[in-house]
Amino acid sequence: MSPRPTSEIPTDPDYPALGKLGGTKSAAVASVPPKYRATFLKAISGTSRKASIRSACLECMGFSAQEVAKCSRRWCPLYPWRLKG
Repeated sequence: MSPRPTSEIPTDPDYPALGKLGGTKSAAVASVPPKYRATFLKAISGTSRKASIRSACLECMGFSAQEVAKCSRRWCPLYPWRLKG
C-alpha cells in the first residue's frame, strides 16, 4: 500500500504537527496507525532516541508491538534496544 498523496491527508486535531511537516514526511505520518502517530512524530522531530527506535521496530514488524517483542533478528543494529513488551 503506497502512502496517500499529501493533498488527501486529513487534518487531525490531536496531531496539529501533521500539517506543518509537508510533502513526504506528512505522507509518512499518514501511513502510521493513529495509535503510534505521537511516537512517530517524536521520532521524526529528533527529540527522542527511544521514540526513534520504537518507531523503526514497529514499522519493521508491521506496527505490531507483540511482533516486536518476539523479534529474533539479532543481526539488526537496533535489536539490543527494541521494545521488549
